[in-house]
Parts: sequence; C-alpha cells; structure tokens
Amino acid sequence: MKKVLLLTAILFSMLSLYAQTITPIANIQDSISYYNNRTVTIQGVVTIGSGLLHNSQLKAYIQDDSGRGIMLFDYNINNNYSNNIVRRNLLKVTGTVTEHQGITEITNFTFEPLDQGLSLPVIDLSITEAQNYQYWEGTLVRVEGVLTEDPYYVGGGANITLKDEQNKRLAFRVWDTTGIDYSRLKVGIPVEAMGVVSPYNNASQVLPAYQTDFKILITEPQIHNVQISPQNPFVDQEISITAEIVDYDGNIAEAKLYYRLGDETEFDNIIDMTKTSGNNYAAKLPAFNTISDDEGEYILYIEAVDNEDNFVRSQMHNVKALKRRPIITGIRFNNAPEAEEELIVLANVTDTDGYIKEVTLLYSTKKNSFHEIEMDSIAVNTYEARIPGQKSGDIVNIKVWAMDDSLLVSEKDTFDNGEPARFIYPVKEHKAVLKISPKVYNIYNGDDIEIAYFGKIGDKAIIRIYNGAGKLIATPINTILSNADGINFYKWNGKNKDFQHVEPGIYICHLEITDRATGNKNTAQAPIVIGMKLK
Repeated sequence: MKKVLLLTAILFSMLSLYAQTITPIANIQDSISYYNNRTVTIQGVVTIGSGLLHNSQLKAYIQDDSGRGIMLFDYNINNNYSNNIVRRNLLKVTGTVTEHQGITEITNFTFEPLDQGLSLPVIDLSITEAQNYQYWEGTLVRVEGVLTEDPYYVGGGANITLKDEQNKRLAFRVWDTTGIDYSRLKVGIPVEAMGVVSPYNNASQVLPAYQTDFKILITEPQIHNVQISPQNPFVDQEISITAEIVDYDGNIAEAKLYYRLGDETEFDNIIDMTKTSGNNYAAKLPAFNTISDDEGEYILYIEAVDNEDNFVRSQMHNVKALKRRPIITGIRFNNAPEAEEELIVLANVTDTDGYIKEVTLLYSTKKNSFHEIEMDSIAVNTYEARIPGQKSGDIVNIKVWAMDDSLLVSEKDTFDNGEPARFIYPVKEHKAVLKISPKVYNIYNGDDIEIAYFGKIGDKAIIRIYNGAGKLIATPINTILSNADGINFYKWNGKNKDFQHVEPGIYICHLEITDRATGNKNTAQAPIVIGMKLK
C-alpha cells in the first residue's frame, strides 16, 4: 500500500510539473490548430492592462521572450485583474487556449504576479511588416509614419492612419476607454506609434492603449498660417499679425515678432505676441507713419520657443505701406464689340482721403507701346473710356492709372496679378491669326509657350512646329475650331512628337486654317525661341 501511495505521489508530482511547463506564446500562435482548447501555462509581460480596451470585459495582452503576444480574455473585470494585470507587470498564467474571430485568447485562466515595472517587449517593425496580422496578431509593435489625415471619430473611438515613404498604410484604432488625447495629431505629422496588432476586415489594425503609445517626432515648435491685415496697408494704418503656433510634443513658452524697416539691416524691434485662443497668437505693428514720413515697408518674422527651449523662426514677410493713393478695382468691359467696333471699358476708382483728379486708360495691341485715353466719370467712383475699333484677332492690352488731389498716383500694376487686362476681337471670317509673345522660353524649368490661334468656327486648324533646319518636330494641334468667337489658346510644353524636350534654338510655329466648305487655306507663322538649359 505504501508503494502504491508513493507511486501515486510521484505520478501526481510529474503531472503537476508537466502542467507547469512554460509554453512559448510563439508556439501557440504558430500552431493554433494544435493548441486550441488545450490548457497551457505562459509567462510574460503585460503589454495592455485591464480596463483599457473594454470597460466591462477583460481584453488584456501579455507578451513573452518569443517575441509574440496573446490576449487574456474574461467576460468580467474584477479588482484582482485591475490591481495586477497592469502594463509592465510579469505574470505566470495558466488557462485554456481558444480562438475567436481570428484572435487567439487565453480564457478560464488563473495567474500569479511575479514582478513589476519591467521593460516592454515591443517589436520594431516597418508598416509593411506590421500589415502581416496573421503572424503578428496579439503582439505589441512599434512603427513610424506620417498621418494621412486628421483623426476622425466613429463608433466609440477614433481612427488614425499612418503611411510610410512607400505610401504603405496602417490603421490605429483608439478606443474611448483608453482616454488617449489625440488632439495634437494632425495630418502630415510624423509619429512613432505603438500598439497591439489585431485583425479587422482582413487587415491589420493596431490597438494603442496609453498616451505614451503615440510619440510625435517633431520636437521644434511649428508656425503656421501667418496672416497680415490689412495685406496692403496705408501708412497711417496699424497692422495686425496673427499666426498659429503649435508645439506638438509640449507647450509654447513664448512667441515674439521681430521687425525692421526695409532700409535697415538689424531686427532691433521686438513685440511679444499674445495668445488669443487655442494655438493662435497675435501682435500689432505700429502704423508706418509713426516711424517714417514717407512710404516704405516692414520686414518681419516670428520666433517661437517651447518649454524645452527648442525654437523655430518663420520665413520673412514684407509688408509694403503706401500713402493713401487712388485705388483701382473692377476693370471690365461694358460691351462685346465685333471687329472695327469701339470697346467700352469701365473701372472703379476711389480715394479714401480726398478726391480723384485724373484717371487715364492705357491700351495697346503690341503690349509694350501704349496709347492714352482720359477716362470720364459716369457715376460715383465709376469711370469710362472708349477704345477705337480694331481688326478681328487683335488683342487689346489695357491698364488704368489715376491721380488724386494730393498728386499721388495709383500703383499701375496692382490688379490682374500685375498683368494688363486684355480683350480679343472675335474672328468670324476665314483667316489665320497666330500670336506668340516674343521672349526666350526656358522649357527645362517648366515654362509653357502660350500659342494664340484664331480662325472662323468650323474651319480646320493645324499647328506645326519646325526646327531651324525646316524639319517638322511636332504637330500639337489638328482640330476643327468650335469657339464661336474663333479665339483659341494652346500651351506647348516644348516637347516633340517623341515626348522629349527639344534642344535650345529658334523654332517656327506654323498655323494653317482650312475652310472645309471651299478648301481655301490661310496660313500664319511666328518664331519661338527656346533658351539654354540651366546647369
């Protein structure tokens, strides 16, 4: 009887020892069909603790030296879980392996706390590697990427997507229960992000659970959206400067506006910017006439320092301050003349500190040789001039300037992006009109060559481009004209029929217009000068 009892004790001891054999989590994850519904003992560090991924069920994760992790699952959370299943704690867990919707779990388990405050066994991966959820499911991983868009909220949490330099993407799901503040995460920000890989819709979804799982990789403050109001101030106007200044990994300690006059060299003038709301800061420049008796400009920049003494400086901004000269706006045409009919031009002209003494319209069909016409006042702040009729296909270039009672003259090129307004007389008879601005084009630096070709609607138009030796190199246009006014434009990028940039030199653009009813042809040609490649 004693031998039987001794043998039984030895057998029980061996069975207990077998039951306590530590199984690597990688073995379980790689052979789930074998381990499913078997009892195992694992030992590892908690990577996501109790109560973070669900407020009533236990969905915690543990990871061991095999470099893989697994979920600890229970339908309820108790104090023992809350006190011991805590990130960085070392646990020995014995329970049953199950699988639910592609997630491997340990259920019906008991556990023994062994240690606490250990290092996290996080695995550093590329985004492409982390997309392999079949292998990394349950494992704490860390990746780097750039936010593709601002976080957006849906169904109890926020979705955050990162991409790498190869445009590979990885989704992070931030549940409300984690309490993670993701408000500083904005599109374009580089981030180091950590979480447990979990499958969702046949793709990897990473589950962060702690604020420290997101590390913004921008340490310097960022200055965005510098606004100057008014953009074109008068010398007697105070100028407001506003900017959005953000420190994504800390706080802004101070923001200052540095400025000088255009003829000075040192930025001796400094204004403390005031935080107005959120990340917005503001300062005011004094009116220019408090410093100078003439017109001029301010040159300014913003400098910001964060709580870690990192600083950033914005780009320079130039603010030109003018005396209250006449203001010209709303240059427009009051009719749509046919060939040889006069063109009626209107413009709005105002003066804020006196009255307008003289308004002049300048026009030309050759762009650089202008004729002057005095404009008549026809209503409050509205002036009119009549340009003599021109031939069909003529381009009329128009500028307007004015003088006030202080003999101050308007800035002539402050409208239409500094270019004159233009009107093109319609072409409604069979003719060929070709116009190309005479200048040297640098096609290798992105210059496009605007080709204006005019002909009667319904006629056939062919544009051919020849090199200096008379060889045809491109036929960019072969079409039936459909514009009722016969006005057409094409931008040639300087490439030949083989889609290669042509060599520097002089080229001839040839326009052929064919009347499809009679077969009559009209032609025109103009030179194109292609400049040298920049080295």
